Amino acid sequence: MHMITNHMMERFAGSRCLVTGGAGTIGSQLVRDLVGMSAQVTVLDDFSSGDLHNLDSVLPKITLIRGSVSSPQDLKAAFAAGPHYVFHLAAHFANQNSIERPHNDMLTNAVGTQLLLDCARTNSELRGLVYASSSCVLGPQAEIMHEETRPEPETPYGVSKLAGEHYTLVYARVYKIPAAVVRYFNVYGPGERPGRYRNVIPNFMHRAIHERPLTITGTGEECREFVYVSDAVAGTMLAAITPAAHGQVFHLGSGNVISVRELGEKIAALGGNRSPLQFKARRSWDCVSRRETSSEKARNVLNYQPNVPFEDGLRKTWTWLNNYEIAAGCLDPEIEPAATTKAAVRYAVAEAD
Repeated sequence: MHMITNHMMERFAGSRCLVTGGAGTIGSQLVRDLVGMSAQVTVLDDFSSGDLHNLDSVLPKITLIRGSVSSPQDLKAAFAAGPHYVFHLAAHFANQNSIERPHNDMLTNAVGTQLLLDCARTNSELRGLVYASSSCVLGPQAEIMHEETRPEPETPYGVSKLAGEHYTLVYARVYKIPAAVVRYFNVYGPGERPGRYRNVIPNFMHRAIHERPLTITGTGEECREFVYVSDAVAGTMLAAITPAAHGQVFHLGSGNVISVRELGEKIAALGGNRSPLQFKARRSWDCVSRRETSSEKARNVLNYQPNVPFEDGLRKTWTWLNNYEIAAGCLDPEIEPAATTKAAVRYAVAEAD
């Protein structure tokens, strides 16, 4: 069951909301939920990793701006309506991409965040702003991660996302904007296609759909905590409408911790066990053997209550990806799909209009 409450519906009904990165997996779920609560939504996305297909059901009901958070002109257009709530999910994603393109990473994640916050502090209508951060800011940790855990990022992505956190908290303190930070832990679900820089679940599922081996980088005993997209979105919305959240950082976990090997076995089973596991050397920058968090602070302050069991979330994601691949064509998880997909072609046509 989706964690949407009457309190959320009351706060967002009729409100003006800006979602950067609104065509991504998390952003598009957030947009659909806000539209479902009768909010007026503006989406700012450069479609470098987002997919217009994710917004198909709400396109007639939203204002869509193709642009970048690192562009003052695009941000001016996005803030033109005077949003009551701002959800900053746009990012140069993710670790490997940042290692190959650290300058682009810094421009979007650090500079773009500072530019957005400057727009927010001059917006007299602002009621709440949420900066979406990542567990990657914490780096390798031996213990369960808390908000007080000292960050030790190991990639440019982690560094730039941490810079965005610091900017957000400083603007909350110095300029008194009602801003909060949420850190996501391996969010998965419908809306995320496979690709070179994408996460393990869609890439595993793509390979299982096509009966290819599931490649694990490392021993397979590495453990991660996975959070279903609707739970992450609910926590994000709660951070925006909870006054006690302003100036604070929150971990949005789930308690669903699993080894990569076991994850591969579960996904292979969804595909009829026709995909063997194969192992490659761990990536040089990846030193995290276990990533697990406590969401106690989010539960206490936000009333955050993740409620999607992992197996249910996997099945929903599997069903979505099967349907998406039928519609968009077979994608290779080693490359970023470009204009060969139907979604990208539709977007090119829409842009030309």
